[in-house]
This record gives sequence, structure tokens and C-alpha cells, in this order.
Amino acid sequence: MCIRDSPKTPIHKWLKRGSGIRNNTKRMEYEEWILPSPSVKCGMTEDEEILCVNDIMNSLRTIFQFIHDCPEHFFYISLVLLHKYLRKVAIQKFSHDKHLVSTACLLLASKVENAPLKLAKLAAAFHKAQLKRHGLPAKQPSAHQLFQIQSALCLIESEVLTEIGFDFDVELPYRYIQEYGEYEADGIGEVVQVASCICNDTFIMPLCLYYHPMQIACGCIYFSTLHLKTPLPNFGGNPWYKFLHSEIEFAHVQEIANYLKHIYKKIGERRGKGSVKPVSYTHLRAHETRHDLVCRLLLEKKKKKKK
Repeated sequence: MCIRDSPKTPIHKWLKRGSGIRNNTKRMEYEEWILPSPSVKCGMTEDEEILCVNDIMNSLRTIFQFIHDCPEHFFYISLVLLHKYLRKVAIQKFSHDKHLVSTACLLLASKVENAPLKLAKLAAAFHKAQLKRHGLPAKQPSAHQLFQIQSALCLIESEVLTEIGFDFDVELPYRYIQEYGEYEADGIGEVVQVASCICNDTFIMPLCLYYHPMQIACGCIYFSTLHLKTPLPNFGGNPWYKFLHSEIEFAHVQEIANYLKHIYKKIGERRGKGSVKPVSYTHLRAHETRHDLVCRLLLEKKKKKKK
């Protein structure tokens, strides 16, 4: 995935800012967020917020899939913008449907990357995704329906811009995971592949607002090694998590792993399993969803049968 180089915030500035938001003097578990989000202040529990954002992500993923030739990283940038908006406005107080809000963030993400999506195309994809979400047969939207969706997207876009203060500082962790993969060590390729996929799930929570992308990359690598039961090598006598920056602390890496564990547990409980076992990401390509994986494996199976 090719990501445009965005303005990089020095990691020491992120760490300083983080110490002002959260108490970094001790290891913090998920339930110990010092500053609750607006949604939590309005009565939603943190777990309900996680599941709600997960629903929004799934819906946005469906919309994204209906837009052809849209770069993959637009999806993740839109989630960063969405989390910035969620730190300002409660989900309960959205002026429009939450799925429309996430779609407007996708529109903004395309503009941030200087490749704006066509509004009509995005509106049509949203309409198609809504029909699929409600189990209705696919049909072409009327001109009036498209006009209503487009008008709502423009209005929401303006609201999001105002609330986030035109803050477009977005940098994704994937490039740092790939940098780790440049080291020559046994099993490191599989660790990088799994970490890239796990990184997708970090966007269910606003980790991008509290941690530097380097820290998130280390957290995903650490979580993938726990899943794969692969030991992490040290480089040049230094701890492995120092490979990107000397100021990265293992306590932050562990916090991110704890958040991921909590996410998988809550999503598993919602599916009626009580807890969720780590999914085997061995065959996943970078940024490939589990739905994409099933489709790809089925196609590969058909090809083998034809041969």
C-alpha cells in the first residue's frame, strides 16, 4: 500500500502530549481511561461505544467495497478522522445517521489525499450499502434520494471540519510495521503479515489519538508474536521495541496489546461466544478483511479444482 508521506509529529512530542492526557506513571488497563469520550459522558458505556464503532467500521467497509478504484488507505484515514470527531461529539448527538457521518469522513479522507471522490458516486455506494445492511434487494436510487444523500454529506462534512478544527494530521502505522519486516530474522515475514492485519482492528478504538504510529506498530507486532508464539529478536543488543525509536516504552506496547485483547473479547461476546480466540491470520494479506479472505480462498479452491 502506498501512503503519501504526511507531516510527522516527533515522537517525543506525542509522548509529552500523552502524559498530559493519561497517567503514564503506571500501567493502564482499558477501563482506566482518564478522559471519557463524549458518548460515554452522555450515558453510553465504553463497551457499547466499541461495538458501535465496530458496526460503523463494518458499514463503511461495505461502502468502500462498492467504490471501485479507491485506494485502501482512504478507508483507514477516514477512521482516524472519525475518531477525532468522536472525541468532540457524542454518537447520541449526531445530527445525521452514524453511517452517513462515517461516509462523510471517507469523503474528507479522499480530499486530504488530494484525490477527492465524486459525491454522486459516494452517495450511490452509500445507498447500495444501506439496502444490503437492511437485507433489501439492490435497486438504483432515485435522483431525489441521491440529492438528499449528497446534501447530507456536504452538511456533515462541514460539521466534521468545524468540530475537529481542520486537524488533518494523519499518519498510519503500517509503514513502521513494514520497516520492521526489513530485518532478517526467522519467522519475521509472518509476524509482519499478521501485525498488518491486526493493525486494521486498532481503528475500532481511538488509539491513533493517544499513541504515536510507531507505538501502535510495536503493539501490533507484539500482539502478533503472542498469537503466533514467535519469540522477538533483539537488534544490536537493544530491545526489539526500540528498533523504531529509543523513546518507545514497553509499558505502552503492552497497553495497546491489552486494548486489542479487550476489543476481540467484546466482539466475541456480542457474537455469543463469551470470548474470542485469536483468528488465524496466517493467510491474510496486508489490509485484507476476513470477508475478503474467505472470498479469495474460495476462488483459489475453484481454480485448483479446474486444474
